[in-house]
Amino acid sequence: MYLEHFGLKEFPFGITPDTEFFYSSQASQLALQKLQLAMQNGEGFVKVVGEVGTGKTMLCRKLMNSLDRQYQVAYIPNPYLKPKELLQEIATEFGARLSPYVEVQNLHQEIQACLLDIYRSGKKAVLCLDEAQAMPIESMEALRLLTNFETEKNKLLQVVIFGQPELDTKLNSPSIRQLKQRITYALQLQPLQVQELDEYVSHRLKVAGYAHQRLFTAKAFWLLKVKTGRIPRLVNILAHKAMLAAFQQHSTKVNWFHVWTAAAETESIQKIRLPLQPILAGLAAMGLGALMWFWTQNEPTPTPVAAEPPVVLAQATDSPTAESAPTAQEPVTTVAETSTPAAPAQRPAEPPSDNQLAQQSFQNALPMLRNGQTLEAQALLKQALQQNPLHFEARQALVRTLLDAKQINAAQAVLQEGIAKAPDKSEFWISLVHLQIQKNDIDAAMETLRKGLRFNQNKAPYLALNAAVLQSKGLHAEANDNYQAALKISPDNPQWLVGWGVSLQALNKPAEAKSVYQRALDMGVSPAMKERIQTQLAQIQLP
Repeated sequence: MYLEHFGLKEFPFGITPDTEFFYSSQASQLALQKLQLAMQNGEGFVKVVGEVGTGKTMLCRKLMNSLDRQYQVAYIPNPYLKPKELLQEIATEFGARLSPYVEVQNLHQEIQACLLDIYRSGKKAVLCLDEAQAMPIESMEALRLLTNFETEKNKLLQVVIFGQPELDTKLNSPSIRQLKQRITYALQLQPLQVQELDEYVSHRLKVAGYAHQRLFTAKAFWLLKVKTGRIPRLVNILAHKAMLAAFQQHSTKVNWFHVWTAAAETESIQKIRLPLQPILAGLAAMGLGALMWFWTQNEPTPTPVAAEPPVVLAQATDSPTAESAPTAQEPVTTVAETSTPAAPAQRPAEPPSDNQLAQQSFQNALPMLRNGQTLEAQALLKQALQQNPLHFEARQALVRTLLDAKQINAAQAVLQEGIAKAPDKSEFWISLVHLQIQKNDIDAAMETLRKGLRFNQNKAPYLALNAAVLQSKGLHAEANDNYQAALKISPDNPQWLVGWGVSLQALNKPAEAKSVYQRALDMGVSPAMKERIQTQLAQIQLP
């Protein structure tokens, strides 16, 4: 798509929190320094609050990447969990191997044992929870109780919670006032400063490989600031779409019209309402002609979409907004210059939702995939996921294109983001495990399967895959349990029956193994599988 057009090696304005693009704004740098200091001092609880899109997840990942080997970090991206589920997740993150039927009391013991092991190894245990505003009150109290684990001089667990302003509302609940008292640092993330917006955009372009002079014009930056409120995620969304609009017009610069067009297509941007009256009042004092000059002077003349000529009230009390500013090509009719009454304005059509835009981007990518235009298709698929991160087909298609291009790590990152957004999608977990197996990282595959088990306990393909990986590590008792669970849900799968039979043989249960193999043969199998089953049967010697 526009990578080659602008001379880029990667997309500069993705919404996935890639720490390579981390920009040290005044607020984020101060927060990072205080977080690092809190970790060094062994503070128990630290809280980071910021509005949607201000960079909390990016800061969280930057913190985790900055901690050296003396820290063992556990990360929970979606803590919307009941108390027992939260404790299970924490225990798993710190390396505990749990039974599916473990009790809460045993969970506390398991977590304490893990934390003591970490402490004895000379490390510090750190737990980072993102989107903490989603945690139930009861789970917050369960989290507080974990900070009671300590030695005579040190806390065994340090906790950093990241959340939206609703987190503060929850912390004001009388039932968890003890948790609020334990927060030693309360940090606040703010939108970018006015002077930081230019630096932020330039920084991301530079990291992405842009080596030319200023890409966004001065007036494009002004409109970008107005429409996004300087919130980093909205800046990324709008800048990406504006660059796409410039590319479609074969322009090497992004001007105000490209930003305006991008904003008109973005539902989340349209909801931003900023106090522009002081700016507009100054422009109104200069006169309408000055306002037109402000937008058209030294800008490449865009070709606007055909529209009705705007009607501007002479000496109006409400100043026009930047979105409706006319260009030199647009005829302007004033009420004072005509005696014909203006026709009633037609109600504008409802703008498409983000879901509709995502589906459109996905549909546009399909013919490109068929025609071998991989880079262009990838750009549209990424755009679809920016518009709707839960678009399942777009994510799966993007993963396939990345795998075809041998970009295994990139495909893995897309799947991990999908799991964080929709942990109940077993397809994402299974695809990630297959990738890890492809990289011959069986331990990582086992870890992924263990983490995802609580989301997929009733999904037969997931249980069967878990069984196969456990079997490959010689854990036949656990593999046996998982094969049984999978076949209870979906009993007519001969491949799973063969796998189950192998584990039964390893567990010295020849009669049961023979019965399972016979069930598979009775279903009708391929010649290759039939040969394998007969080989296994030949090894069975019944007493």
